[in-house]
Amino acid sequence: MDGIFYEIDYDSHPVPGVGKFVRKAQAQKIEDPENDDLRKLFGQMRDIARNLRAKYDYSRFFDRRTQNENSAIFYQQALFMKDFTDDYEGYVRFSQYFPYYQLMGYEQLRSYFTWRTKVRQGNITETSLSYAFLYIYELLSNIGVTDPNDGLDKLMSFWKSFGNYTKLLDSYMLRWLKDYHVYYELPQSFDEFVRANDLVDYYPELKKTDDTFDLFCSISKYNIKNSTFFNDSTSQMISDCFSFVLEKIRLDFEAAGMNFDSVLFRPTRKNHTFLLPIIVFRIRKKR
Repeated sequence: MDGIFYEIDYDSHPVPGVGKFVRKAQAQKIEDPENDDLRKLFGQMRDIARNLRAKYDYSRFFDRRTQNENSAIFYQQALFMKDFTDDYEGYVRFSQYFPYYQLMGYEQLRSYFTWRTKVRQGNITETSLSYAFLYIYELLSNIGVTDPNDGLDKLMSFWKSFGNYTKLLDSYMLRWLKDYHVYYELPQSFDEFVRANDLVDYYPELKKTDDTFDLFCSISKYNIKNSTFFNDSTSQMISDCFSFVLEKIRLDFEAAGMNFDSVLFRPTRKNHTFLLPIIVFRIRKKR
């Protein structure tokens, strides 16, 4: 029986969907994957996880320790691959909620790095959303940039260009741009950055306005303007009522020797990283 195997030939059987065994005289040898330099390079990148004595665990992404370990793996691998370019002719999609290199196969890695090569050359094309997020994570970690100012420019440029294909990045980028600006202590104020890039409508809390009601609606977790009770006939009444109550509260705080705004709006301590994307910043802070 050496060298003999059977194939199932569906087309040769008269009943649709039923296979017919066809005897073959010689087995087909399964070739080993091509052992090229790129596979070795990707293997070295994956070895970083072992060198860090950390095992990538996607199933426990909610765990703080797992997040830190996964972040360490991502950042070190990103540094390792920061100058890599590729010209892969194929393309394989990739879809993960938290994309990492460690989750990607050979063809996916080549697809991503080929796309990234073109992006860095100014040719931003449509791709899997997970590839786009992976590139953003690199920029947030200052991978492929000369300094934070360059990183901020690249984040803005990519967001605007990739926005032609999807608006799914918007809610994330609006938070991350602010986090990036604050974390890296860029020289210009965030308010100046927002106005210079025509983003005022995205950050209503930065608008200079005497309408306190609108300001609090924009920063509140619950925006009463979205309530069914808020309509053309009730809007002025609700706004006036809010302003009256707020003024009374301010007076009570003042009588107690406290400043209402100082108590309500406290600056975020720099060490708080829960406002930043899970993958970036934490590892850079330890360096």
